[in-house]
Amino acid sequence: MERNRIRIGDPGPALTFIFTMLTMCIWGVYAGIYTGPTSLAVGLVQLACFLPYLICSILFYLREDTMMGSICLIFAVLFGGVGGFLSIAEGLSHLYGFEMSSQLSAIPFFWGAVSLLPLLLSIRKTASAISFLCFSGVVVFLTLITLVSFGILSEAANVAIKWICLFVAVSGLYTFVNSLLRIGGSRTMPEGKPLFKEKLEPIHKTFDAR
Repeated sequence: MERNRIRIGDPGPALTFIFTMLTMCIWGVYAGIYTGPTSLAVGLVQLACFLPYLICSILFYLREDTMMGSICLIFAVLFGGVGGFLSIAEGLSHLYGFEMSSQLSAIPFFWGAVSLLPLLLSIRKTASAISFLCFSGVVVFLTLITLVSFGILSEAANVAIKWICLFVAVSGLYTFVNSLLRIGGSRTMPEGKPLFKEKLEPIHKTFDAR
C-alpha cells in the first residue's frame, strides 16, 4: 500500500522576505544611512539568516524543485555563510586594527550572479514582469560589486549599486506581500505579464477526405 505523502508548503515567500531584507540592509550601507561601523552588525544579521535560508533550500528539495533548492542553497552559503563571516571578520579588523582585504568575497558573489542566469532563462516566459526584473537586478548588482571590488569599475558605480539594491528590495517585498495575499485567498496586486512570450505552436487541421 502506498503511503500518503506529506504535503509541504511553499517556502518561497519566506525566502523572498529573508533575501530582500538582507538586500535592504546592504542598501543601507551603500546609502550611508547608518552611523558608525556597520560591518560587524551586518555580518551578524547575515549569519542569523543562514539557518532559515538552509531550511528553505531543504524544503524546496523535498518539494522536488531542484532548481529553486539549488539557488536557495547557493545563496544561503553566499549571503548567510560567506558574506556573514567575512563581514564579521571585517568588523573585527576595524576594532582591533589588523589588515584584511574583502576582495575575496567578490568572487563568490559573482559566481552567485552566474548561477541565477539559468533560473532567469527557465522562468522568462512564466514569471511576472516584477519577479523577472527583481531577479535580473540581483545579477546586475552582484556583478557590479565584483567589478568595483577589483577596480575594473570606479567607485562611482556604487551609486548604481545603491539604487539597484533598493529596487531589488522593494520589488521583492512587493512580490512577497502578493504571495501572502494569494495564499490567504485575498485579491492580489498587479505584477505585470511575463516579458517574454511563449511561441505559439502552429495548429494543423486534419481533413477526412472521403
